[in-house]
Amino acid sequence: MAQKDIQYATINTRLIATTIDMLILAIILWIAKLITLPYTAQYYINQEEILNQLGLIAIDHPEILDSTSASLMVIYDQFTSNPMFLSHIFLAFIAPSIISIILIIFCWSKYSATPGKMILKLRIVDENSLKQPTLKQFIIRILGYIINCILLGVPIFIISLNKRHKGMQDYMANTLVIKRH
Repeated sequence: MAQKDIQYATINTRLIATTIDMLILAIILWIAKLITLPYTAQYYINQEEILNQLGLIAIDHPEILDSTSASLMVIYDQFTSNPMFLSHIFLAFIAPSIISIILIIFCWSKYSATPGKMILKLRIVDENSLKQPTLKQFIIRILGYIINCILLGVPIFIISLNKRHKGMQDYMANTLVIKRH
């Protein structure tokens, strides 16, 4: 394919693909949450006890009037005394992130696209060869997405500022997102 025949994916198309991907990931993670529910149910049962602790802290420490301080004290207490709290944090926050990263890298490696990109007939290619990027490039792309999230998504608008519609992750990994022919 000649460079002049390439159609680059615009920011709008990429955002639609990302929305589709997020919906699919949400369903997968919801199913995973249902599977792990028996292991975390005790944590949710203890929520009433935690609310009672919040009330007791306010009674024992009347100087603590703002709920943030009381909440932090309860979280600290749960963190130091309740092993179920740590497993809940892992299952609620860390595991879904790891699962998402693994699924995205798997889709990129196997198909050069996520399901959202496939539906919209897009693919990720190496900028120089226009062939499938290497695993190293995919890992760098994920790091670019993580940096995007840390920066509250602001770098995503770089896509609309250049003619090849490259995002920060594309610059970092030397990739392009193009339309399939």
